[in-house]
Amino acid sequence: MNRTEKMALELLFRQGTILRLGYSRYSVLSLDGKTSFNVRWIGKSWRCDCSDFGASQRACVHVKAVALLLRLPMIITAIMNPGLLACPSCGATQEKLRKSGIQRNKSGPTQRYVCTICGYRFNERGNFDKLKGNPALILIATDLYFKGLSTRQISNHLSEFYGTKVDHTTVYRWIIRYCRLMKKFEIELLSKLRLGEKWHIDETVVKVKGEHKYLWNVMDGKTRYLLATQLSSQRDNGTFKKIFQNVTGRVGSLPREVVTDGLGTYSKVLANYKAIKHTTGKALKDEKNNNMIERVNKTIKGRIKTMEKFASEHGASLITDGIRIYYNFVRPHMALRGLTPASVGGYKYPTGNKLLALSQTKK
Repeated sequence: MNRTEKMALELLFRQGTILRLGYSRYSVLSLDGKTSFNVRWIGKSWRCDCSDFGASQRACVHVKAVALLLRLPMIITAIMNPGLLACPSCGATQEKLRKSGIQRNKSGPTQRYVCTICGYRFNERGNFDKLKGNPALILIATDLYFKGLSTRQISNHLSEFYGTKVDHTTVYRWIIRYCRLMKKFEIELLSKLRLGEKWHIDETVVKVKGEHKYLWNVMDGKTRYLLATQLSSQRDNGTFKKIFQNVTGRVGSLPREVVTDGLGTYSKVLANYKAIKHTTGKALKDEKNNNMIERVNKTIKGRIKTMEKFASEHGASLITDGIRIYYNFVRPHMALRGLTPASVGGYKYPTGNKLLALSQTKK
């Protein structure tokens, strides 16, 4: 770090030195603590009204302090997850990367890199490069959403704890974008997991914005991996047949046994699959009962009840997929000794942060 950057770092960690005045305006105290300067985003750059900036039109210590503040969540994420700075093309580690300039914007500076092995150029934003906002904050917002907070609560949390004012509609767009990333990742990975040969299937009624819907869950008994979590308006033969065909198509194989409750729809559809043993209607104490997936129903129903109004049916489908993938890849399970269903199925996380691992899919 040069002298100005060291001074900016000192300012950053002084209590009460940087005060956010608005979405694109900060008040920053001088090093002697006697004067406050306004740092604002004007045009395409941050500007300060101090004499140092006025004389050179280059980033002064106050601008650099704001830039460090905006980049701090990303710095912490990179430190805790070294895999974030691996080359997306050839996988070269951080030691093989060379810094290649800084991209500056209202959301904070973004470091660019070039791989000395394959020459690939990329930045630390990874798969978030089409979103305005700090990638680390996007991960935080996504994690909080699938833990049960609303987008308005997340918006307030980011403002209170990270000094970042983000509208709740922006938080929703972040989550939709991340759900797309997670879904793409799962499609590429699902056929590679070591799943069992017995599936548990169940349906339950949920209420989404006052309307009754049917939630269908399909779970692998060995890993507790949720193969499908889908909302529908009907629970007839045609609906279940379509869901079952979609799941078997994605997995690439049929189970040897399917355990369900006594709904006649299951028997009628599964009768067409002669190689599948259909077990149904077992008592609570029987090892063949469906209690495993009924517990999952309660977990997922609680989250769906807090869903907000969706802009489209496609958005609702993406969020439902996100809930399932979060359950499979991020949420630890006591029954699996704190592991996730994905890890039991053989998936190795490239970084310590499970949500971050899901964002490392190549485009």
